[in-house]
Amino acid sequence: MLEFEQKGRTMIEVIAVLGIISMVAVGLLSIINNVYSRYKNYSTINQIQELQKLISNRYAYKGNYKGISAQSLIEDNAAPKSMIIGKKLYHAMRSEVTVASADYGGEDRSYTILFPGLSRKMCSELGAIVWTVSDSTELVAVTINSKKYVWPDKKGTTGNFLPLDLMSANKLCNANEGENKILWEFQ
Repeated sequence: MLEFEQKGRTMIEVIAVLGIISMVAVGLLSIINNVYSRYKNYSTINQIQELQKLISNRYAYKGNYKGISAQSLIEDNAAPKSMIIGKKLYHAMRSEVTVASADYGGEDRSYTILFPGLSRKMCSELGAIVWTVSDSTELVAVTINSKKYVWPDKKGTTGNFLPLDLMSANKLCNANEGENKILWEFQ
């Protein structure tokens, strides 16, 4: 009687093992990509809030924002370190951030921060940030893709009013990746 010993794996067993390894790898890559995307979203939200706070602290004593720019913030060490690349500011989605003075309440009495190149999800989340603290805010207006929203006054005027919720902000954002921009104006 002849006896055979199996010394290796059959081709079907090898293919099955490779298939399982491939499925696990694809699943892990998906999870890693999702975590990285959430990190970038979280970082972008933190960056606008931190930038606004730093500008407010830096210029509060002056009473105006004359000459404010991304470059002046970098030179004065008044910009978040995570946003500085060379002599420019960039948000976590890697688009250049613009900072400039504005004229709400008088010449150079407010400033704007522009975040371009946002995904629809990021645009929605940034557009719905709650800027009020104890019924007070330094936010004057938010413009999402050319549609401006302001706080209602007490005279009963009509228009596009803040605050925006996530669903309202989402309707203002384009589906195309990187084509959304938000301009905040603060005083």
